[in-house]
Amino acid sequence: MVDVDAMALFLALAEYAERRGVPPLNTFAGCWSEQIDPTWWVAVNAHREEQMVSLPPECGKDEVPVPPFTALVYYNGWPAGLFTPHSGAFAAGEGANPATFTAALDRRASEGAPRG
Repeated sequence: MVDVDAMALFLALAEYAERRGVPPLNTFAGCWSEQIDPTWWVAVNAHREEQMVSLPPECGKDEVPVPPFTALVYYNGWPAGLFTPHSGAFAAGEGANPATFTAALDRRASEGAPRG
């Protein structure tokens, strides 16, 4: 894990959510979560209290707690990042790192808001 530019990661998530048409994150009953692509999954707790979030099946657990105002990121079913707008840590591997995460956000956001 490496220290990260947490504000830059949070801004990337905010831009992603806006481009995808996600409502304000504090309007969700708990965490907002989304499968970004086949490898990346993210959850954001935009509340003042810890929230439980359901993980994708490949993560090997049903639920985990997410601290207030924190983003939790998984890569291929493994924890890859945990950060607030002020600080945090992220994986430093070849496939899982802040640059590959933000690139995945950008690729998916370029698809625009889901049609439904």
